[in-house]
Amino acid sequence: MVKGTAEMRMNLKVKIAFFASLLALTGLGFLFLAPTRAFAAHFFGSSPAYVRVVVQDPGGSRIGNASINLWIAPVTSPRFCSYAGQNGNFGASHQGSGVYFFMNGPSELQICCNAGGVAGVSLNNNSPTFYESNAMRLSISAPGFQSINNANLDSFSPGTLATNGATTTYTVTLTPSTGSIQGFKVLMPGFSTPNPPSAQPVLLDGGSSITNNPFGTGLGWGAVSAGNHTVSTSAPAGYVVIGSTVCTNTTTCHTEPLSSNPAFASGSSRVVNVPAGGGLDWRWYFVRLPTCSPASQNVTTGSNASLTASFGYNGYSWSASGGTPSSGSGGSFNVSYATTGAKTITVTSWGLSA
Repeated sequence: MVKGTAEMRMNLKVKIAFFASLLALTGLGFLFLAPTRAFAAHFFGSSPAYVRVVVQDPGGSRIGNASINLWIAPVTSPRFCSYAGQNGNFGASHQGSGVYFFMNGPSELQICCNAGGVAGVSLNNNSPTFYESNAMRLSISAPGFQSINNANLDSFSPGTLATNGATTTYTVTLTPSTGSIQGFKVLMPGFSTPNPPSAQPVLLDGGSSITNNPFGTGLGWGAVSAGNHTVSTSAPAGYVVIGSTVCTNTTTCHTEPLSSNPAFASGSSRVVNVPAGGGLDWRWYFVRLPTCSPASQNVTTGSNASLTASFGYNGYSWSASGGTPSSGSGGSFNVSYATTGAKTITVTSWGLSA
């Protein structure tokens, strides 16, 4: 019985040694999907170290459709484990003297490497022979965000790898590559939205014309790339575009008087800077051309001609060369002349005359 037990132990040791040798020769490993939608590539060996990369937006929310690529370049002779895909998202391949991990979909990537043994890749901060600064390069892309290309993993917080056997989490914040524009076309005074002019087209960079009111991202346009853009519109007959106000990441700048509002710019075309991850809130201001009534009248010398102004914006001023008085303000104006003949009286509102 004793001899048989010794033989069984010897056979067991032989089998263990055989499988250990097989693993060392083939570099077989195993893959598991962590509960937090991370993944880990676990290399056989002693005292594993973990690298965890988390991708988020500036508000701290996970970006769930990020593509994460991590390149690890060992400084020892490389021998790597085999890898198997997980739900079509995870993969790894040998490139040059390093290994290339990639994860498409989840917002988190986690890799576990040993400090020696069959894997030539090691993340042991206590052994510079196996891990050196700048040995891990990170690339991340996600729709609607600026990409990170071949960046040194150490450049992200915390900047250094934890002691062997611990987990180091690198949190990477992606900057959005798009912003938004939204707004209204309004008739002044009163900020009303009648048609016209509410159906007037608004153009983005000379194309992409929309007639919606409100207009903008999700209202005829999609997301707008961050940076400078030209937005323009035009006035229907009898109207004029006096200008616009544009608020950056707020909606509170559309206040009167427009003439002293720093957010106001005159004209029907305007170049603006769309903030990455933010938005512009817009108001186009339309005004009906001022009119003077009656258009003509006959009066005797010394008698008053009475006139009334309509439409326009921000008050009226009158000019009557040779008349008494020769100027005035307000919605109505009375003037007389000492001489006969045709006389011209002009009313002006916001620089527009009739």
